[in-house]
Amino acid sequence: MIRLKKKHGMEAEDYGRDEVTGIDLELKIIGKHRKAVYVVLAVCAVLIGIGVVWQVNWKWEQEARLAAIYAQIRADGYPVTGGDLDAWYQIDDGEVDVTEFYLSVFEDLEEEVESFEAQAIQGDAGDIAVWHIKQQVKDALLAKGALGQDEDGDWMAINGEGRKNAVFVEIERTEIEDEFSGLDMMGMGMGIGTFRMIDEGEEIEEAEVDEESTTSMEEWVLVDDEVSLVERKSDGQWQVAGMYESMGMGGGLSHNYGAWMVSELFYGKPVELPVIGMGPDLWVEGRAADVMVDGVRRYVGLMEDELERLMDGPGDEYFRVMNEEGELVKGEDAEIAVRWPGDYSNLWELLMPQLGAQRRAARTLQMYVWLKTQEGDGGEALRGLRGIRRLYDLGIDEPTIIAQLVAVSIRALMMGVVDDCLSMHVFSEEQLVEVAKLCRFSEERGIQSFKNSLIAERTQLVEMGDRLLNDYEWVAQAGGNGVPSYGAIWSMDKLGVMSADMAWGVETYEQAIQPLDVGEYDIENLDDAYERIPMGYLVSGMFWREFMPGLSTYGRTMKQSRVMVDLYEVAAALELWRVRYGEEASGGNGYPEDLNVLVETGLLEDVPRDLMDEAKEGLRYRRGETGCVVYSVGKNGVDDGGKNSQGISGWHNDGGDVTVYLSVPGKGYKAIYAELFPETAKAFWDEVARDGRNYLHRMNGEEEELSKNERNWRRIR
Repeated sequence: MIRLKKKHGMEAEDYGRDEVTGIDLELKIIGKHRKAVYVVLAVCAVLIGIGVVWQVNWKWEQEARLAAIYAQIRADGYPVTGGDLDAWYQIDDGEVDVTEFYLSVFEDLEEEVESFEAQAIQGDAGDIAVWHIKQQVKDALLAKGALGQDEDGDWMAINGEGRKNAVFVEIERTEIEDEFSGLDMMGMGMGIGTFRMIDEGEEIEEAEVDEESTTSMEEWVLVDDEVSLVERKSDGQWQVAGMYESMGMGGGLSHNYGAWMVSELFYGKPVELPVIGMGPDLWVEGRAADVMVDGVRRYVGLMEDELERLMDGPGDEYFRVMNEEGELVKGEDAEIAVRWPGDYSNLWELLMPQLGAQRRAARTLQMYVWLKTQEGDGGEALRGLRGIRRLYDLGIDEPTIIAQLVAVSIRALMMGVVDDCLSMHVFSEEQLVEVAKLCRFSEERGIQSFKNSLIAERTQLVEMGDRLLNDYEWVAQAGGNGVPSYGAIWSMDKLGVMSADMAWGVETYEQAIQPLDVGEYDIENLDDAYERIPMGYLVSGMFWREFMPGLSTYGRTMKQSRVMVDLYEVAAALELWRVRYGEEASGGNGYPEDLNVLVETGLLEDVPRDLMDEAKEGLRYRRGETGCVVYSVGKNGVDDGGKNSQGISGWHNDGGDVTVYLSVPGKGYKAIYAELFPETAKAFWDEVARDGRNYLHRMNGEEEELSKNERNWRRIR
């Protein structure tokens, strides 16, 4: 038994303690502060009660706030959930559905591309694909017995006794590394590992590997009749890297890591074509080597039927209407539209394979226009431009950000070949009138499509909130940093934090959408709205910190893309003015003194604003003796007089001005560039010339020339 002595005015009676532990079982507090203690406890109870009432009311307020936001969105005619979006994304009445037409063209085009790939691998594609495997590698493989031919003449992996799947037939790196510098011929850009063979049944984890290999994947091996990359797994074991073989969204052949068939190793020839392959897109004086033009001509010939369908568009059968007699007759031309397949009610799991096919088709048309420009055939080049423009128009209404970015990239492809056509002066006056129309993209429609994509992404946020609350398995599989536990999300919902966070998120989208209602691409206020989101909310910390910066970047990308559109609309009008009014009205230059002349002659409604310029002044213009340049100040906002850091085509990722150069016929290809910036132009054209020579070196199986930077790098290495 113990007695607590009087301390600080408090007394305690001994009330006993546990005989084993010696811990007091109970203390009976008495003394003059008893009432104060009771008062404190009562106050705490009242405060807790007030807090509970406030929390409940706050939760109701946030839920009501979110419900009101959703109701207003629906009242405005926009979707809130994914289900709303799926029903909202439909073809309007009066438009002709041509979805099946384009899906069938994409499918047929893909088959032709695969056929070409097979020809390239088997060595039957002629000069279309010419990046040959180094002769030294082939000889080394044959000498070591690693390759041979079967009775059908097909190449396969064998050992010295003629059997497939020999064990450890080594080819030392030192035998071939000097001649076969890295895996550059495979587009890898890394050092070469040891080629060897293993038994089909041998566990790859047990295979010996070269720990000093310079490849990031450590080693190449021959497994059965495939050349495979071996990679280290996270647990330190070894496995064969997976094969990724694809045409890619850009339409170019790509083999990224993974397994390579022996026939591909022996014959392997990544395509030497412009636009989709490894061939140079730009040549001195604009004229490509004849051997490249011939290769492109053969490649385009493989796709002839599909290209014709893309350029001509849907046939008359899509425009038939029923007359009073019940007969199908050709109706008036109507707007065509597509509703790409897919369930847009769940954007988190939506697959959109048509996007890659759509861009590949545009790439193929771009190559067609490139060819016809080289041949000087303005009429056919114009047909190709029509086809590209139609692909853009059919993709711009799809309500997702990725679809908008693909559509914008297709438009950029079109602008690239328009630049070639204008620089090579292949169009007549009549053709230039249509080119100028093709280069006019409705800013109103572009902004509406941009707005629709943000509306669709907003539904994705709503769907995410619903899933976080109702789909525990999805939350568990989401992974990633900062993903809270399901229990934490449940607690957030019961406290009202989830509703508050969703309301902040949806309202932040409104911050992005509101400027679009008045025709502005400027959505930098997203950054400010993003900073105002209370970061104490877990979902905000997980989701908004990662997602919202991407939205503001997306907005700036769309604005920069619009600048390129405006530049080429002006450039087409400048070229049309030169052809129409010519030498007499321009003092011998061929181009007007300033852009206002284009407005006065009706070729432009007005001079477009430079959206990259903080003051939003008109696009800049300079005229010299050999031509002119129209330009934007670019993302740095500085007027560099039409100079950019990437040569003659300054795109929006360039630190300098964004430019389009036009030169007077007979003065030289892009002559105005050399006139205005002689030193920069010389360095640029020297590199272009070297690229052209290296293309011919590769065609002839010769050593390529190194640039100054490459020579310095090898010296350091």
